[in-house]
Amino acid sequence: MFCCCLMATTLVFMACSDDDGCTETTWYADTDNDGLGNPASSTSACEQPDGYVSNSDDEDDTVAYCETSTWYEDADGDGLGNGDVSQEACDQPDGYVANANDEFDVANTRYTVSAEVDGESYFITIDELMSGSISIVGNGSEGFAGIAASTGGYLYILNNTEGLLDKFELTENGPVKEDAISLSALTAGGFFRYIQLDGQGNILLLSNPGDSGAPYAIVDIETFAATSSGFVTFPTIDGKDNLWSNAVVQGNEIYFGTVYGDAATWTELTDSLVTIKFDYPAMTNPVALVSTASAGMVAGYRTNGSFVTENGDIYQYNMTSELWYEHDEVADKPSVFVRIKDGDYDDYVLDVSAEFDEPIAIWNAWYAGNGIAYANVVRVADTPEWGDLLQNTGTLVEINLETKSVTELNLPKATFRDIFTLGLIEGDKFYVPVSITGGEANIYEITIGGGADGFTKGASLDGSNVSINGLFSNQ
Repeated sequence: MFCCCLMATTLVFMACSDDDGCTETTWYADTDNDGLGNPASSTSACEQPDGYVSNSDDEDDTVAYCETSTWYEDADGDGLGNGDVSQEACDQPDGYVANANDEFDVANTRYTVSAEVDGESYFITIDELMSGSISIVGNGSEGFAGIAASTGGYLYILNNTEGLLDKFELTENGPVKEDAISLSALTAGGFFRYIQLDGQGNILLLSNPGDSGAPYAIVDIETFAATSSGFVTFPTIDGKDNLWSNAVVQGNEIYFGTVYGDAATWTELTDSLVTIKFDYPAMTNPVALVSTASAGMVAGYRTNGSFVTENGDIYQYNMTSELWYEHDEVADKPSVFVRIKDGDYDDYVLDVSAEFDEPIAIWNAWYAGNGIAYANVVRVADTPEWGDLLQNTGTLVEINLETKSVTELNLPKATFRDIFTLGLIEGDKFYVPVSITGGEANIYEITIGGGADGFTKGASLDGSNVSINGLFSNQ
């Protein structure tokens, strides 16, 4: 055999060497395409054939090899896994997630919805808010759960009807009552209007001042026993007394939003906003904080008039409606948001009234995070009588506390007056019940800071004359 090559114009013939042939390699079939070869199926070839690999490491060439991961059950669908229930798998199984960050993972317990249906009170725990309908009658529990707090797999309901603080264990079959504390054993009279978690492992119960002061109780969550209770004594200011109060806890201090005036007549209201600061939990060393930005009550009505933001600042809104006071003594004062910073009022004022071309009043507001609050604004002309507040007269507005902007949401007008507890925030979403008088009641998912149209309509509640009075997370 001869080979030839052309070098310039000279044709050269030479002998080929047998050493130019290849060395054959054994290749193993990889029918499951996992990169591992079947030792029982091989071929020899100079180059790698399609569907073959150079190793024989596959124990089963009908099942692709993978690196398994640990997946954790997410029974309540909140994206957090249960560290006690897991499985190994190559791919993520349905109902499982890659983290084990859920402290409480029980199906049908993610949220609590409390509502009044045809004048009767019910509550239900569920996992889904954004689709379908919620049949609370027949599936939920009877009773009022609008004034409640939830933590650690338990629901605590302020049950003034029976004079109890009820403790329910949250189970996939619904809340199960486990224990109760007599309210009369905490303070004489045994009535509390507000409940909250103080962030220090306690449930805090509060109510309005009476002859003995304002009732309070601090209940340790772990032992479900009161560690302190009694009456908060408020100072007299310019001969006037505190008429109404609710508070927020910040570290070792508690700030009571108030309204001061004549206790016998609820007149002669202080021409300013007043907060009383105490040491917490001792409830001692009262200090009066005063803002002249407006007047009226900064305690809130159904919900708290104060809230603490991520950086520790406290914001408040005021109530000026003559429907509340039964006179118009402060009705001409602006509805505002003010701020307590570093232990006292500063010069921050957001005048909400100035954003409207007619008189308004705020009835409830809630903080959603990232400097955004949502307020129920009612136009005075739409509510000449007390009962008008339960008609479709409320407008939900977005309050940007940082930019001092006010944006009306294009939600249906409804009554937002009797929402007692609203604390459902997940990521950048805030959930609000919209109960239309004479119409349907729905949960809405609001994108925090999303503006006038930044919302999605979610699940509806079955039944007629439905009014949702509580919506909060159990996580």
